Amino acid sequence: MHPARTLALITLLAACRGDLLDEAPALQRRDPPRAAATVRDDAPREGPLGPTSPLAPEELRCGDLGAQRAAPVVDPAAPARARLVTRVRDEWTALPLHATRVDGVVVGTVFEATIVQKFVTGDRRLADATYTSPLSPGATVDRFEVRVGDRRLRGVARPHRARTASRPDRFAQVVPDLPPHTTVEVELHLVQPLHPRAGRYTLALPLAVDAPPVPAASVRRCGALELRLDLTTGVPLHDLRSEHHTLLVSPQPGTVTLSLAPELRPDRDLALSWRLTADEPRARLLTQRTADGSGHLALEIHPPLHPATARPRELLLVVDAEWPPAREAAAAVLTDLDPRDTFQVLRLVDVRATALAPAPLQARPDHLARAREFLADIAVDGETAALAGISAALARPADPDRLRTLVVLGAGRLDQAALQTAVVRLRGDARLLVLVPGPDDPERSASITRLGRSAAVFASDLGSAAVAARVRELAGRPVLTDIQIDWGDLPLDETIPADAPDLLPGGLVIVRGRLRSSSRGLANFPVRISGDLGGGPLSLVVHADDHSADGRTGLAVEWTRQRIDDILYAGERDPAAITRVTDLGLRHAITTPYTALFAVEDRWARLPGGAPRRIELSADLPADVPQPWPRRD
Repeated sequence: MHPARTLALITLLAACRGDLLDEAPALQRRDPPRAAATVRDDAPREGPLGPTSPLAPEELRCGDLGAQRAAPVVDPAAPARARLVTRVRDEWTALPLHATRVDGVVVGTVFEATIVQKFVTGDRRLADATYTSPLSPGATVDRFEVRVGDRRLRGVARPHRARTASRPDRFAQVVPDLPPHTTVEVELHLVQPLHPRAGRYTLALPLAVDAPPVPAASVRRCGALELRLDLTTGVPLHDLRSEHHTLLVSPQPGTVTLSLAPELRPDRDLALSWRLTADEPRARLLTQRTADGSGHLALEIHPPLHPATARPRELLLVVDAEWPPAREAAAAVLTDLDPRDTFQVLRLVDVRATALAPAPLQARPDHLARAREFLADIAVDGETAALAGISAALARPADPDRLRTLVVLGAGRLDQAALQTAVVRLRGDARLLVLVPGPDDPERSASITRLGRSAAVFASDLGSAAVAARVRELAGRPVLTDIQIDWGDLPLDETIPADAPDLLPGGLVIVRGRLRSSSRGLANFPVRISGDLGGGPLSLVVHADDHSADGRTGLAVEWTRQRIDDILYAGERDPAAITRVTDLGLRHAITTPYTALFAVEDRWARLPGGAPRRIELSADLPADVPQPWPRRD
C-alpha cells in the first residue's frame, strides 16, 4: 500500500465590487419606503468583459486550448499550480494537462466550486505521482476524488492528530501506481467566504498552468478549459471587473453567469471583482440543505452606497509612539474625524502613557493639529502606567449622544491578558479595534473578535500605507448600529455570532446559523431586523431564500468553521470540547486539529478459497490540507 499524503487545492480570495439585478429587501425606516433604485449604468451587460490589463505583445498566451502534448519540467519549489508531477531521477515533470472544468457559484458572499482536471500518463508505469493545487487562505476542501481507470480514491474524514507541518498555500495528494497511457482525473470541491475591502469583493481562482510551446509552431497548449461562474449576490451588483482574462457575461434575473472567452494567459490566475450597492442597507436570508438533510442559513446585511449621516463619535486612540505603523495609522484615523466628534489620544512609550488632554477634545482643526504634534514627540512627560491610563480614559462616563470607539494601535509590549481584562471590564458598549504587530494569528484574532463589536488588523500582512487605510476603514463611522435580530418561530438551533456587530461603510454583517430541520418551507417564517441608522430607527422583515442544490455545502462548511472557532478559542481543551470539534470535523468532512482527510480506495479482492469481496485500502498519512486553526499536540 502506498502512502497517500492527501490534498491541497485551489485559490480564491475575496473582497468585492458589482451590480446585480435581483434585489434583496432594503432596510426601511418606519416612515414610507423609498422607491426602488434605478439600475446603474455600470451594471453587468450581455457580451464580453475585457481584462483590466490588456495582453502585451510579448506576453505569454495560449494559442491552443486543446490537450497538452508535452510534459513540461517544473520546479517543485516554485509557486503552486494545479499539476500532477512525477520525479524521474533528479527532474520533476508535470504530466500533460488535457482538460480543466470549473463549475462555481457565489451565493450571497460564499463561493463554492467543483474543479475537475484530467491528466494523461506517458508510455511508462509510474510508482507515484503527486497532485498539487493552490489553496487560498480561508478556503476549505471538503471533498476530493481521484479516478484512474476503474480505480477510485476518495477523501474520507477520520479522527487524526495532525502534527505534521503543511504548506499553507496548497493542497497535495499522492496518487500511487499509475499505469501507462491512462487518464487521471482529479476532482475537488472547495468553499470560501468572500469579505469586502472598502466595499469591493474579489474572487481569485487559479487558472495558471504549465504550458510548454509546441516546437513546430511555437504555440502554447494550455489544455481545454471550461469555466462557468454564477454570481447570485441578491444585492445590486456593479462595476464588474476581470483583471487578466476576457469573460463572456450573461445577466439573468437574479444571477450573472460568466464563462471564459477562447483566450487565456497561461501564467495568470482569474481575478474577478465587483461591488454590491443599494440606496438603503439591504438584508438577505440565505438557506441551504445538504445531502444529510441538515439545514444552515446566513443572514447578510449590506451597507448603502451613500450612507446616511452617522452618529457622532467619541474616539479614544491608544498609540505606541515608538512604532511607525501605529503613528501612521493614528494619523489616518484622525483625518476621518469631523467637528461633531470628540477624541482623546494616549501616547505609549514603552509601558508608560501620556494623555493629550485631561478630557476628550472636540475634533476642530487646531485640536487635530495639536494631536499630530503630540504623536510626533515621543518624549516622556506627565506619564502614568499604560494600563492605568487606558482604564482612566474608559472609566469616564460615556457621552450618550456619541458612539464610543477604542482604537489600540500597537501596545505590543503590554500584557495582553491584562489589557483584555481591563477593556472587557470598562469599555461598556464601546467598539474596539486593535492593530497588532506581526503576522495574522487566528488565535489572537479570535480572542479579540470574540469580545463582540471588535476587530483586529495584523501589521505585517500589509504594507504600511495599506495598514493605515485598513485601520481607518474599520474605525470608520458605522452605518447601522445596535442591530437586533428577532428570529421569530424559525427552527433555529444556534447562531454565530450571538450579537451582531455594527455595519460599516463598505463592510458586511453576517450571522450564520444551524437549523433544527431542513430549509424546506422556511419562507413562511419571517425574520425581523432592527437597528439605528444615523440616529433614526430602521426595521426590516426578510424571508428565507433557499439555494439548495446537489453537492452544495457552502453554508454548512462556513457555519462549522465558525463553530469550531468558538470552541477552540474559548480556551476549551477538555475531552468534551475535543469530542465536539472531532464530531463537527467528521460530519462535515473538514480538517481540524483532531480530524483529517484520508485517501481511501475501494478494491475488489479474492481471499484464498473465498468469493470476491470489496476491501477498503486507506492511506497511511492524511491529505496535506492546510488547517485554519493552530495545531495542538
